[in-house]
Amino acid sequence: MNYVSREHGLCHAVDVSQLPSVEPNSFAHLNGLGIAHDDIKDIFIPLAAMIWRRYQCWHSNFPMIIGVTGAASVGKSIFTEVLFTLLTSWCERGEVSCFTTDNFLFSSHALESMGLRHHKGFPESFDQTAMQQCLSDIRVGHSVIIPDNDHKLGGRRLNLCQQIDHPNIVLVEGVNAIYFGHYSSQVDIGIFLEAPLEAIKCWFLKRLKSFIGTSCCDSSSYFHALKGLYPEQMDEYLSRVWEEVELENYHLNILSQRDSADWVIDKKCDHAIKGLWLKG
Repeated sequence: MNYVSREHGLCHAVDVSQLPSVEPNSFAHLNGLGIAHDDIKDIFIPLAAMIWRRYQCWHSNFPMIIGVTGAASVGKSIFTEVLFTLLTSWCERGEVSCFTTDNFLFSSHALESMGLRHHKGFPESFDQTAMQQCLSDIRVGHSVIIPDNDHKLGGRRLNLCQQIDHPNIVLVEGVNAIYFGHYSSQVDIGIFLEAPLEAIKCWFLKRLKSFIGTSCCDSSSYFHALKGLYPEQMDEYLSRVWEEVELENYHLNILSQRDSADWVIDKKCDHAIKGLWLKG
């Protein structure tokens, strides 16, 4: 892989002069996600441009599938949302779709009954058959229905789903977006997000505390049972979840996808993108 640093400038390695313009309200939406304007200009637009140009030369009858993966809380959802926003602004309506593999997680109740309560996010905690069938159907151009999964509720929300109808570009994000458990990859471009593990741990703890803080009054929330813990108990419990669940899953099942990725995004401790590795 070849490394392109932020200082070198990906925008100098990728010609963006002939790209369609991005609507100003798209930038407003991206800024609302906490993405700095310089990151949009220097990193995301060149990355989206590489996808868009490959799409322009895509002579297959099947959709182009892009997988975005990395550790829990590394920023996959926002990264994917930015690429989705840019690509959507350049393509025709309906040409680009996006979904998360988290929608195929078994419910907390099901995981409990299967003895997998502490393996949420591991390959066996996903309905891999349904997930693989979904990708296979998308690959051959079929319309698919994807269930809606809510992290706070710990399960699927009834009567809510996402329909994907014959897109030309599909962005898939999740801890298993390149490899779905024991299945081989179905993605055409694999993107792996990495950052210092201590930084990812901080982001993970902050995210879970946010979930807990906003679900204290909701008895249906997966995190409701934690509301009675003292702050020091909360820190100890969440740190143990990180060490015994998330870190183990990262080393056993997530990190291996890095070797298969076409791009490895190198993030700093403040979520800023330091540079990236590009497969030669």
